[in-house]
Amino acid sequence: MAALTPQTYLAAIIAAYLISAGVAVHITQYALRYGERSISVPFGVGTGALAVWAIGNALRVVASSPDLWYVATAIAYVGIVTAPIAFLVFALRYAGYDISHRGVAVLSLPAVALYLLVVTDPVHGLYYSDLGLTPMGPIAVYNASRGALFWVTVAESYLPLAVGSGLILYNTAERSELYHRQSLLLVVGVLIPWAVNALHLVGVIPLPVDPTPVSFTAGLALTAVGVFRSHLVDIVPVARDRVVEAITDPVVVVDDGDRIGL
Repeated sequence: MAALTPQTYLAAIIAAYLISAGVAVHITQYALRYGERSISVPFGVGTGALAVWAIGNALRVVASSPDLWYVATAIAYVGIVTAPIAFLVFALRYAGYDISHRGVAVLSLPAVALYLLVVTDPVHGLYYSDLGLTPMGPIAVYNASRGALFWVTVAESYLPLAVGSGLILYNTAERSELYHRQSLLLVVGVLIPWAVNALHLVGVIPLPVDPTPVSFTAGLALTAVGVFRSHLVDIVPVARDRVVEAITDPVVVVDDGDRIGL
């Protein structure tokens, strides 16, 4: 089999990023159009952020100069810093916690600080260092070493994911099988790309480009099942429970065969 040309190799990488971005955009549109707004908005913002992350990484691969690489990095980091916070806000509301816009703003402050650190990196070099071309197959791409504050800021991204995943699982432990399935699909879908990200950061996946956005396709496929089949963003589970608990009249539950449930 003939070796891939540089053009074909580059096109395959870009296509992988853009497919992930397209899947994320499709789920975002559905969530914002049909979902219950208190949870569909942060959910849609989160999946939209993943699309921006993927597009930014595609631009980093084709960057022809250090300046363009930093511009693409600034675009990618809009998604990178937004996705964890959006997921945490979604998880809080999904679990029944009424977080205000002011609370969201407070939670976003570390992400804003991280973004400012990244976009000003050409001045201080605390986040990235030694930017230069690195071979990858038949092409060369710009890649940078990690600066002194890189690992400190990584924790800022992983903490919201851990807290949000724990909230979702904890608050659905005693709910119906439907919500168990929703929660499992969501958490696994979220953890797949972040597990790939962790493996890349520690060197298990030694690529000069970030493979995380490509793994969005697998993670978002599971999330899509929860969104489209289990109606993940159509109703808040806690809200449903509160409505049922507030009903003072007798309630009779029947199944699809009109049999009374016991």
